[in-house]
Amino acid sequence: MRRKLHWPLPGSDTAIVRTRFVVLPVFWMTHRFNIPTVWRALLILLLLGSSRLFAATSAESQAFNTALNFRNGGVWDRAETEFGQFIRQYTNSTLVPEAILFQAEARIKQTNYAGAIELLSANVAKSGARADEYHFWLGEAYFGKGELKSAIDEFAKLVQDYPTSSRRLEATVEQAGAELRLEAWKQIVELLHKTNGVFYINALASPTNGLVLRGNLLLLQRSRKRIATYVPAVTGMLSIRRDRRLASFWMTS
Repeated sequence: MRRKLHWPLPGSDTAIVRTRFVVLPVFWMTHRFNIPTVWRALLILLLLGSSRLFAATSAESQAFNTALNFRNGGVWDRAETEFGQFIRQYTNSTLVPEAILFQAEARIKQTNYAGAIELLSANVAKSGARADEYHFWLGEAYFGKGELKSAIDEFAKLVQDYPTSSRRLEATVEQAGAELRLEAWKQIVELLHKTNGVFYINALASPTNGLVLRGNLLLLQRSRKRIATYVPAVTGMLSIRRDRRLASFWMTS
């Protein structure tokens, strides 16, 4: 004698069990084809598990997209909060490395450079395919904080260790900007004039690229600063020569 299957199933989610478009049609079909109760129950339990997984995945995606919308809209305080909540709630999600990266970016945009450095440094080893982005934003955070040598190290590491990264040109230009602040003229020339370097190759291929134009502007600033260092000495020499000519003129007259 067959036992009746009671609804809802013990330990199941009542809302899911009563979903007419998922469970009830399956129950009717298994009953219609005289499938044993045990197999019927196993099939429904499997469906319930799949429904829960789908619901969890959907909630996870929704939470991430909510945070992403705040980021894309430039609402940095809410973006930081939402990504932080996502990281705490979905610790095993494959989106966590990206969420950490975006949370750090939000901190940088709010000038919380120390907080961004702390977050990125603690998670860079688990960044996976996003490792180049972690080093880029670490460089940006150090730059913003005024730790220029650390910024240079991060940008240089990205260029050297991640040859396929789309951030290489930008990292090179940012590194040159940090070198300019340190008045490291030789390093700037090596970065931007080296014929097999990232900047030089991109400048030849796309001379109107915005990053290439920024790099050329840095070279111009470097030249102006170097000229400015010689101006006082040159001016002084000209003044001495002028005074001597005037003295000679008065003596002879």
